[in-house]
Amino acid sequence: GQRAGEELAITSVRKDSPISGKLAMVSSTRPSKPGLNERVWGTLGIKLSPMNDGDFKQLNSRYHGGLRVLDVRKSSPAWQQGIRTGDVLVGMHIWETTSLENIAYILEREEISKEEPVVFYIIRGTETLQGQIRLAERTRP
Repeated sequence: GQRAGEELAITSVRKDSPISGKLAMVSSTRPSKPGLNERVWGTLGIKLSPMNDGDFKQLNSRYHGGLRVLDVRKSSPAWQQGIRTGDVLVGMHIWETTSLENIAYILEREEISKEEPVVFYIIRGTETLQGQIRLAERTRP
């Protein structure tokens, strides 16, 4: 797929004449599924917010996007692994985390329920850090 900011060339035909143009891709700002923030808070102990493309590009990362950590619950799995407010979660297990829906997908995967602990990747400042996190709850929605 295309990234936000990239252009997509299109051609359509109107009255037997081709018309060419370009569409600029933008990031989606659709709301998350109800209860998703609460589930992530209960399972990982973090509150997350998707980063806009401009802010993420300033990190000069090889990843396609990330979720900014807004809060970390004391004694939670994230807190125990040293995740801090301001970190950017960019991956878990083998998947990138560019949206809360990505986190929901990861937590629902069968291989994650068998994988303990789960590898995560964060950006802190200019560094990409890796850790392993145990999940607090293992309930499916």
